[in-house]
Amino acid sequence: MRFVIDETSWRFDKLDRYSCIEALETMLDQLDDAHDQGHSVCYSEDLFSIPVWQDKSFYDLYEPDSQVTIPWEVRERIATLFGRLPKWQELSLPWPPVFEVQLDQGPEEYAPSIAWAHEQMIQDKACAVACLVFPHGRSAGHVMVTVNGKECFIWFVADHKNY
Repeated sequence: MRFVIDETSWRFDKLDRYSCIEALETMLDQLDDAHDQGHSVCYSEDLFSIPVWQDKSFYDLYEPDSQVTIPWEVRERIATLFGRLPKWQELSLPWPPVFEVQLDQGPEEYAPSIAWAHEQMIQDKACAVACLVFPHGRSAGHVMVTVNGKECFIWFVADHKNY
């Protein structure tokens, strides 16, 4: 199975700054679990540049004066994990026609990686793509996703029990 990381769910705003690192490590554990089980994982080239905490991007959290300090061992783990993952923009797979999605008939939102997963499901259901989501930012489970008027279910994985 292939997984894609939903970059739009990586929002730490609802967490205190000390819980952010713990939550980040939980997400890294998901990536390790997927890799250990032989699954392919990809991510968006925008993952590290979109806001994740207040108005700060993931890269901004690496700054020495950041209120959320990512410990050195976690930085090394991030570099190791993401060093082996491709960006979905680099894969020879179809891109979605638009990046706006609706989850369970909710309001439309900009979510490129979810739209990409949807396009893969629409093109070939045998090549299922599930979304790895940050549990504080998205619901987990089987979710109806609509892109450009086309509907399909996508599995959202927020922790080990969702596999």
